[in-house]
Amino acid sequence: MRAPSDPALQPARFRAKLLASRALAEDAHSVQLNAGAVRPRPRMDCYTTFRELTKREKRGRDFRVRWLARPSPWLVIAPHGGEIEPGTSEIAEAIAADDLSLYAFEGIKPRENARLHITSTRFDEPRCTLLLEASRKALSVHGKGGREQLVLLGGRDVETLERLRRSLERRRFRVEIHPGLALEGRDRANVCNRSRSGMGVQLELSHGLRRSLFRSLSARGRGVKTARFWQLVAGVREGVTRRRRSPAGQCATDGADPEGS
Repeated sequence: MRAPSDPALQPARFRAKLLASRALAEDAHSVQLNAGAVRPRPRMDCYTTFRELTKREKRGRDFRVRWLARPSPWLVIAPHGGEIEPGTSEIAEAIAADDLSLYAFEGIKPRENARLHITSTRFDEPRCTLLLEASRKALSVHGKGGREQLVLLGGRDVETLERLRRSLERRRFRVEIHPGLALEGRDRANVCNRSRSGMGVQLELSHGLRRSLFRSLSARGRGVKTARFWQLVAGVREGVTRRRRSPAGQCATDGADPEGS
């Protein structure tokens, strides 16, 4: 296959950019620690922690949590699923298929679901934390704005990011690294990096791309998936793991806890 026309996406340059951005993020993290800095409250978030969210929002009425615990090293996460960043739950669930663990925090309010967004470096819903502690690596699926059809890769797992780039580009997806250092998913506190290995993958999908994966981004429209949806899922699964599918593990939704905790 022809190499990408953008020099920044040539394999060697892509890897170098990933490594350089990770080093910058580590330097910034060190400066924060040395200065005793406290993470600022995200401007757009109504809540900075899950506990704060539950003081105003009700489980089962405003949000729900879904999870599938499976004997897999990978956990696929949609921390802003349902109506918060539409399409991310469906994509994460399809990537997990029947062999990877799955977690989804989903907005189910009739409107104003964006208020349920907790930024990835502060996302601390207890079930997600437990699943992360039981998983070797994590992949988080996010949505972003923009009409262009674009996949932004981030996270600390450089080797997996390279495989993902190759796999998605073979399927003619446009792949880039996020231009904003704070949004690249390099922070150790980012939910994708809080598994046992301390490094994971962040997948940000533009609105334009997500719109192309479904009949529409409404709840009903997301029930109809396009061929492009399955191409994306296949590309991500190929990049993340080549393991054969294993029998499904335990399933639970909102309080039907298989571990009884």
